[in-house]
This record gives sequence, C-alpha cells and structure tokens, in this order.
Amino acid sequence: MAAKDLNSYEEARKQRIEDNKRRFQELGVKKMANTLNDVIKKKNKTPWRNQAKVKSNTTPTNPDLVRRSSRPRKKVSYAESIGTKICKTSYISTRVPSEAERSDALNRAKSFQSGLLSGNPSFVKSMFATIVSKTFSLNIPSEICNKHLPKKTKWRIVLEDEEGSVYETNYYWVTGCISTGWKAFSMDHKLDSGDALVFELLEPTRFKVHIFKVSNDIGEVQVNELKQARKSNYIATGVVTEAEQSKALNRAMSFQSHLPSRSPSFVKSMSHSHLSGSWVV
Repeated sequence: MAAKDLNSYEEARKQRIEDNKRRFQELGVKKMANTLNDVIKKKNKTPWRNQAKVKSNTTPTNPDLVRRSSRPRKKVSYAESIGTKICKTSYISTRVPSEAERSDALNRAKSFQSGLLSGNPSFVKSMFATIVSKTFSLNIPSEICNKHLPKKTKWRIVLEDEEGSVYETNYYWVTGCISTGWKAFSMDHKLDSGDALVFELLEPTRFKVHIFKVSNDIGEVQVNELKQARKSNYIATGVVTEAEQSKALNRAMSFQSHLPSRSPSFVKSMSHSHLSGSWVV
C-alpha cells in the first residue's frame, strides 16, 4: 500500500514538472534566460586591455572644474617678472685699483654730492669686487633705509643713470640691500672696483645714479658734466644764482686740489664782464 502511494506521488511530481516546463516555454522564460546567458558570456570574453583603451579615450577632465579651493588659480611662473633689464654687455670687473685711485674717485663723488642743489637724500658708495663682479649685491646705508625707503620685506626700486636709462631692482628691507637687477646695471655701465657712485633719491622708490670712474691718472678727472670745448660764436647772456656759481666753484677747487703736478695754479669764477663785456680776465 505504501509503495503504491509513493509511486503515485512520484508520477504526480513528474507530471507537475512537465507542466511547469510547458508553461515556461509558452511564456518564453527559457528563451529570455538563454539570451541573458549569451550576453554575460560575451561581456566576459572582452579583453581587459580593450576595456582600458576604451576608458582612456574619454574626454579629459578640466582641472579647474574639480578644484576644491575657491580662490582663483595662479599661473605657474618660472622666472621673476619684475621687468629686470637684460644685460647689454658681459663685462666683468677684474681691475684692482690703488688706494690713491679709489680715494680720488671717492673725493670727486663727495664733492659732487655736496654741490647738489635739489636737497634730496643721497649717499656715496665706493665700489668693491664683491659689489661689481661676485655677489652683485649693493648695501644701502641704514639711515637711508630707515628714513626714506619703504619698510617692506621686498620692494621694487628703480635706478636711473645720467642718460635716462632705467633699471628695475629688488630691494630687501631686512638686509638693506639691492640684488636682482643690480647686475645688469653694473655690467652695462662697466663698473670697476674703485669707482664711486652718488645715489640721489628722486622719489620714494627711484634713485638717480651719478658715476665717477676710477682713472689711471689721478689728474684725469672724468666728470660727465664737463663737455669737450668746441669752437662757436656763443656769447653768455644767462644769469646764474649764487648757489649755482658756488657749486661750479667747489668743483673747480676740488679738481685743483687733486692735480698731480706741483705747478702753480689758481681758480677763477667767471662773471658777466669776463664773457660778454670787456672780455678781460
């Protein structure tokens, strides 16, 4: 009896399985399952390298769109953009002046400084090898730094020569020195050890530089204001002030005091009658 019931149960189960298969076929479930299997197998067969190539062909992301910082991005600069003038020459000073030559140039510079009528702050600097050929760094007197120059860590200062050419330099208040840009100024003007320079402060960040070159012969005074005499029909008609006359007289007396010869000499200040009236000295 029990064996008969078991057989009937097995037959009923098999019959139900067959009915379910038939229903799946009618609904297309088996076909859908086979299609999904084919898609999965095909995807798995795609090489990993090909997938990587497909990924690399995507459009690159703009880095500005993914930045977290809200401040504007600055472009990378690999050079200091301070308007530094490029050296026109490659002159490097190798001269070693004597004490007499250095003293002569320094005295001429100090004489010129004492005759300045502008009243602007100024200082005199004697050049050494470290300034014009090695470190190319110029120290400014502390009195000028503390009283007249901006008290900022780094500042831009303009140097103007007697021809009107300008050179932009970096000034560091902590050390009181000029570095970047000074090399171009030094090389373009062929500065030597022993030369004396007068720095006249025209503006808070602008110096007028007067150069007094060291000379081989102490009697050979190279002052830029003295021009070569030439023939002309010029007759003096201008009127000079006492300050201008005193300035010219001081320069002449300074020149006289540095004459190498011991020959007698004298200094004469020109008046109107000497140059346009009686023509008698």
